[in-house]
Amino acid sequence: TAQYKQGAGALSISGTSDVNGDMGSIKTITATNVTGKEIGVWIYISQAGYDKIHPTSGAASQLYIWSGTGTNLIYKNFLKSNFSVGWNYISMGPNNKSGTIGTFDATNTNKITYAFKTQNPSTAITSN
Repeated sequence: TAQYKQGAGALSISGTSDVNGDMGSIKTITATNVTGKEIGVWIYISQAGYDKIHPTSGAASQLYIWSGTGTNLIYKNFLKSNFSVGWNYISMGPNNKSGTIGTFDATNTNKITYAFKTQNPSTAITSN
């Protein structure tokens, strides 16, 4: 499998979920204005990784866009059914989100995070 779907600077991330069963990644970026825009990420999921994603009726994965300091962010929830084995593209923006926490400033976006809920705490899951 190719390590990067498109472009340079992509992240290859693997990890073990925490005690809550969450596994994710964080990417700090130069302050960017995302007003009226979408931010997307490509995520590669192996069969073994897909089998470990929690089949919850709620959010199995979340994509977060942060601004400023502290807890100021927007997020979008995704179901396990939004994913498949192989490359998956998920996106969101200020006009395409599930919710807001704190006071999000679309003109000062500085961090992108995504997280998966695994079936069991301390389950290893790899995403590229």
